[in-house]
Amino acid sequence: MNLEEKAIKFIQTVANATDKPLFAGNSGGKDSAVVDCLLQKSGIEYTSIYANTTIDPIGTIKHIRDNYPHTVIMQPKETFYQLVERKGLPTRLNRYCCEFLKEYVSVGKIMFEGVRSSESKEDALQEKNKQTIIAYSDSKLKYVDKDVCEWFYAVDIPEHDPKEELLKELKSLKSKVKELEEKLSK
Repeated sequence: MNLEEKAIKFIQTVANATDKPLFAGNSGGKDSAVVDCLLQKSGIEYTSIYANTTIDPIGTIKHIRDNYPHTVIMQPKETFYQLVERKGLPTRLNRYCCEFLKEYVSVGKIMFEGVRSSESKEDALQEKNKQTIIAYSDSKLKYVDKDVCEWFYAVDIPEHDPKEELLKELKSLKSKVKELEEKLSK
C-alpha cells in the first residue's frame, strides 16, 4: 500500500468511527493543501476551516478563496494588534496568539490537520525528522517532508507564495508612485 492509499484508508477509518461532523484546518500551506486533497480523495464529508490570524502573509486569504472555495474563513473576536494592546507582546512564556487566533476554531471539533512536527508541541523532539503529521485526536499518520513535497508537486496543487504576492504589490505601488510623481511634476 503506497502512502496516498495509507492516508486515505486512515481518513476513512476515522470517518467511519464517528457520526459527528468532521473538520479540517486549512492554513493555505503545503501540509494543509495535501491533507485537503487527501480528504477530498477519501470521499468523506468534512468542513474545511481557515482561521484568519489577521497577520498572515499577504495574499493568503485570496489564495484560500481562489483555490479552496469550500473553506470557511473564520474571523477572530480580536485582531493580533488588539490582543497585543490588551495582553502585551507575546513571548516564549506568554504564548497566547495561537489560542486566540487559531485554536479557538477547533475546540470541541474532530479535526484533521497537516502539522509540521516542529510546530507540534508533543512532536517537537522529532524536529530533526521534519515530519508532517495528519492528526486526528491521539491518532497520527506521519510523513517526512520529502514525501509531502513530492506528492504536492506530483498532484500539482496550487502553491501560495507570499513573496511572489509581495513583489506584485510592490511593483504596483512603484507604478502608482511613479504616476503620482509625474502628475505632481506637471
